[in-house]
Amino acid sequence: MSCDKPNIAVVVLDTLRKDSFDDNFDWLNGQRYGNAWSTSHGTIPAHASLFTGYYSSEVNMTFASRMFDCDTPTLPELLSESGYHVRGFSCNTNITPAFNWNRGFDELSGPSHIPGFETDILDWKQFIETVDGDGPLRYLKAISACFARDCKTLPSLKAGLNLKLEDAGIGRYGDMGGGEAIEWIRSSSFDTSGEFVFLNLMEAHGPYEAPGGWATTDPVDTDGVRTALDGYDRPLDDVRQAYEDEVRYLSHIYEQIFDELTETMDMIVTLSDHGEAFGEQGVYQHLVGLQTELCHVPIVVSGDAATRVKETENPVSLIDVFQTVLDFASVDRPSGTRGVSLFDDTLNDPRLTQYHGLVSRSRERMEREGVPTNLIDSLDQCLSGVVTRNGYQFQTPDSDGFRIAGAPDEDGESVLASLKKSLVDVKSTDVSEDVSKNVEQHLRDLGYA
Repeated sequence: MSCDKPNIAVVVLDTLRKDSFDDNFDWLNGQRYGNAWSTSHGTIPAHASLFTGYYSSEVNMTFASRMFDCDTPTLPELLSESGYHVRGFSCNTNITPAFNWNRGFDELSGPSHIPGFETDILDWKQFIETVDGDGPLRYLKAISACFARDCKTLPSLKAGLNLKLEDAGIGRYGDMGGGEAIEWIRSSSFDTSGEFVFLNLMEAHGPYEAPGGWATTDPVDTDGVRTALDGYDRPLDDVRQAYEDEVRYLSHIYEQIFDELTETMDMIVTLSDHGEAFGEQGVYQHLVGLQTELCHVPIVVSGDAATRVKETENPVSLIDVFQTVLDFASVDRPSGTRGVSLFDDTLNDPRLTQYHGLVSRSRERMEREGVPTNLIDSLDQCLSGVVTRNGYQFQTPDSDGFRIAGAPDEDGESVLASLKKSLVDVKSTDVSEDVSKNVEQHLRDLGYA
């Protein structure tokens, strides 16, 4: 295989805990990093670090601003400018063209039931709300529109089928897009060099409803706000089992995708953007906090690159993945970006984690539902954590102190202060966040509002 422009894939296994990964992905070969960390607790800030090489606060990519509008060049843009063919498949509504995440991509696709790709797929909910006629006639007109309009016919028809199944309570979230991701990989024709592929797979994300044949317990609905405040109305062991069923299915799906990628990719980086909490220290899901279960993630480098990257017990982070991809592609890193390539011998710096407060829509909902203001304010503040070789320390939502996870680092507070002092401000443009009702509803269904 030509190494003039080595083929590279980055695969995000969304919401996958490190311990669940260890239990279910023993088949995945490559160099594993046991002391690997996200830069945050949620999708948007974590992907911002992965794509820019900055901490999310530096590029203003917090939950308060979902639009990917920072001025700094992104990983896809840098690779595209160097001659790479950049393609992606995202199963997360947050990481779609609706929020400007197609920057630098020649193609960014997604499964038919995920909104955010409206220019290519018919928005069934919007169409049915506006079309004349009642009952079955509206759906017949929508089916006709799938053929007549400037949209992808087959994905549009699949979107309509998924909507009907969802309305009927059938297979509501059984497959979060992994099956279509496999189809996309198999239908893509990758060259022997100069290819960059990005994937985001959502099988581990709530609601916890594994497809038939994989579920060993009843599905568990997840409500980002209410679950974060009150926990679940089911035994936690049962909830965790429903999540683990999804993880086992994710492993099954990803093993097929990985086998396809290994045929053409010189380096495959597998990682999680964040984890999931099941009551540890009073935290549920991943709406609030910087607990170990939310920020400790898997990072694995596979393919020809696995024998070249350095093994280390020092902390590594998503910002290091940004530098590693550029290093392997022989693309210069932008001045000022953070992290160290995993090919480097100097992997010894501490790494930062950040919590930016509540999603604006979550705060608004709490206020509408009468949640006490002092509780809302305690959750809606910026917090930080720091990971060193000695352990992980992080601020909690209810105090300015540290809660220790693992071996304590006596100098952790001063290290954190130094890291925070070094943060810079990369200016971002003013981009409207107006998106379709379909996108907003899907985000609420996933617990983001």
